[in-house]
Amino acid sequence: MNIDNRLNLPFPFLDALEKQAFRQAKCNGNLKTFQILTDARRFPPFEMRVTACTGAVCDWELYDIQDNLIADLDAEYNICDYFDYDIVGGELIIQYDGDPFCTDLPTGQYYIKANLGDGGLDPDYECGTFYSEVVTICKNPTLITGWHNGGGALGFDTFSSDGEEIISAIEIAPAGVAYCFSDPVPNIENGNIITAVFCFLQNSGTRPVFSFVNDDGGGVLTSPVNYTPVDGINIVQFTVIRTPNPAFASYLQFVVNPAALTNFLVNDVLFYRDDDLFPLQDNMIIEYTNSCDLDNIYYDGLWRGPKIVFQPKIDITKPEYEITKDALPRDGYLLIKKTTTKKKYKFTFYAPEFMADAMNLLPSHDTITITDKFGDTATIKEINVNITPSSHCYFKIDVEMYIDPANVANCCA
Repeated sequence: MNIDNRLNLPFPFLDALEKQAFRQAKCNGNLKTFQILTDARRFPPFEMRVTACTGAVCDWELYDIQDNLIADLDAEYNICDYFDYDIVGGELIIQYDGDPFCTDLPTGQYYIKANLGDGGLDPDYECGTFYSEVVTICKNPTLITGWHNGGGALGFDTFSSDGEEIISAIEIAPAGVAYCFSDPVPNIENGNIITAVFCFLQNSGTRPVFSFVNDDGGGVLTSPVNYTPVDGINIVQFTVIRTPNPAFASYLQFVVNPAALTNFLVNDVLFYRDDDLFPLQDNMIIEYTNSCDLDNIYYDGLWRGPKIVFQPKIDITKPEYEITKDALPRDGYLLIKKTTTKKKYKFTFYAPEFMADAMNLLPSHDTITITDKFGDTATIKEINVNITPSSHCYFKIDVEMYIDPANVANCCA
């Protein structure tokens, strides 16, 4: 029996390290059957709710599953700058939306340790120490692997890069346009969304213009046409508005206009295709939120809510069709006036108790969306969750869900 005060969320925080699921004797350290997944730029969205204390400081750390300290999350990632705080009914609420950090997290299996209080200076000011469940941080794929300086006089006077990072781009004697360009990005089609996440620093001079282009002569390729980076983290999405000629390369570029001095660098770069800011591959994703507080979870209009990223081996079955027909007699036969088709999809997975609790609460939310492994997103109109014990450690979770029903009316009726 494991009674604790965690919220029923898919990435919960616990008041004792021993309560982590994989540490239970019945689980034998199993971290393979079910994993909380995230990419290397963020943690899964989470919320903490603890008795409020004063004089709180930011003291968050990352540990591996052998309990070795890996990173000071405030000093190295400024994690507390990403939080929303509220005091409700004498409780401190901390919310994190899953926004990307400027630097990649280490890949592997880790947990967060949160020391809430004044750092131990006064016992009366301590909220306590809390530990997240273990999260598997996955390596980010990227569309490009390198940069190239523009040819001849069109290049920067000094340019160096390392993989997808630009170490230095300097123009000290401008004679014309100076630019650098990425490796080609293949298979670009109308409707693609190219997402760029990078940290930028302008050391001096004029800021470059960042864009995604193709030299086929077919005109503007994206919306927006270009973007001017700011110091710090940048997130920009280029929507491709025409399919370029595949005989010509599509690439990202930084361009500085003629007669302009510049000195800048670009690091912690991540470029990927399409509009999902979660670059895990072949994973089904469920996101949900609610218009009011639910089961002691604080939805204040700011927190976007939880996100569950399922392992690739979990897949949705082919749909079952539930068809309802509204007919009326006409000249001795039935005329179908309206047909309503509901598609029911199913999937099953196995997870520890904390995830079973989160899935049990999920149907009570009023906004639920699902993204399949192809990147297609739909609103779930109805979802049913059935939970049964499977072993000493895991529960079998069967999910049935209905997407938007299709209504077809006969205009002749």
